[in-house]
This record gives sequence, structure tokens and C-alpha cells, in this order.
Amino acid sequence: MSLLTVEDLSISFGAGPLVVDRAAFELEAGGSLGLVGASGSGKSLSALAIMGLLPKAAAVRSGRIVFEGRDLLAMDEEDRRALRGGALGLVFQEPFTALNPLMRVGAQIAESLRLHQRMDAASARCAAAEALERVGLTPGPERARQYPHQYSGGMRQRALLAMALAGKPRLLIADEPTTALDSTVQAQILALLKRLQAELGFALLIISHDLAVIHALAGRAAVMERGRVVELSDLATLLNAPSSPAAKRLIAAYQALGI
Repeated sequence: MSLLTVEDLSISFGAGPLVVDRAAFELEAGGSLGLVGASGSGKSLSALAIMGLLPKAAAVRSGRIVFEGRDLLAMDEEDRRALRGGALGLVFQEPFTALNPLMRVGAQIAESLRLHQRMDAASARCAAAEALERVGLTPGPERARQYPHQYSGGMRQRALLAMALAGKPRLLIADEPTTALDSTVQAQILALLKRLQAELGFALLIISHDLAVIHALAGRAAVMERGRVVELSDLATLLNAPSSPAAKRLIAAYQALGI
């Protein structure tokens, strides 16, 4: 049985046209899948639908999102909230805006641990420091006392990853995790994600417009264009024998960069 199955997912804003149109893909426990496509192709909206975090103006029009045998779209908000930050982890695209600038980084991680892991305050503080050290932010207790503005962009991205992993997710969704990072820091973040997945065994849904990012982390890829999944295959097939025009354009851009 798949850990996650998305079936015929359609999303629109109000009465407008579908911005995600019958998207379908699945992900096995411990596996990795990349959602790749140009900006506006529906990748991030699909991820937000899985998390139950769609913008207020957006609504799911049809389809199913089945996680561990349960249709997330049929669950009430309280049950879905219990999954977020626990079994379902999300690394947001913009780390600076995703972190509360008025709270210390460790306190933000500890807050999630107290909610989802039922830890007491002291245990949550220790676990938050350990989570920061797991992603390379050392010493953990000192980093936990700092505020987001005291972190660099790469450090903030690591902090978001620490927060998402602290809840011990079985599925981690990483939405454009290397946006606005220089090439050296980007490589570090990708290597960190790959190592942590191997160590912790979570399934990874990686979202990016950059095929190099997908290539670094995913075993399979779903190519999205105008809200539709136009190609779904393993990475080797996608890179060597793409069948859709959208995938061929991605490959051409990828090869033009000499990657």
C-alpha cells in the first residue's frame, strides 16, 4: 500500500478555471518523488492541499488525498491539524517569512513538540536544541536562543527543516527548499536532506522548478504543466527518454546548463 496517493485532484480559486486539474501521483513509504515544473504549474498548491493549508480563496473541487489509508479530504480540521507537524512535515518555500521573527528559534520548535509530541516544557527545549544540532546548527542550545534575524538564509532553511523533522514525520514535503540560496549553500541543504532521509526513513516529496534539485533527491518525478501531471516516471527514464513536450523543455534547459 502506498503511503500517499493523490487521485484526480482538482483545485480552483472561486469559480475560476482549475489551477490543478486532475493531478495524480503516489509515494511509497521511505520513497522519494519530485514534483517539477515551471512556476504556476500547480506544484505548491498540490502540496498545500495535502497539508490542508490551501489559501482561503482556493478550494478542492474533486479528487482524493489518501495518506496511510485515510482520505485527508474527508477528515475534519481537528484531525488534520493533529497530522500537521507530526506525521506530515512541511518545509516552506520562504524560511524568513515562515519563522516568527518575535520568537526565539528554539521556542518555535519546542512549541510544535509540546503540541504534537505532548512533551513538557523542559523536555521540549532539550529536544529543540537536539533538532537544531541534527541539521548542523551547533551548539544547539545557543542556536535555540537566537532569533531568526540572527540566522543566515541557509541557517533559516536548516531551522525549518529541524522544525519539520522534530515531529518525526512519515512524509516530509519540501517546497523549493533551495530558493534564494547560493550554489554552495544549496548543495549543503540538498546533501543534508538526502542524509537525513537515509537516517530517519521518511518519505520525501520534493517540489522544485529546478530539475537539478529533483535529480539530487528524487527517485521518481511527476512533471506538471498548467495544473496537470503530464509525465510520471523514474528519473532515468525522464532524463533519457522524456515523452511530454513539457518534460523535453525541462531536459533541454537542464542540459543547456551543463548539469
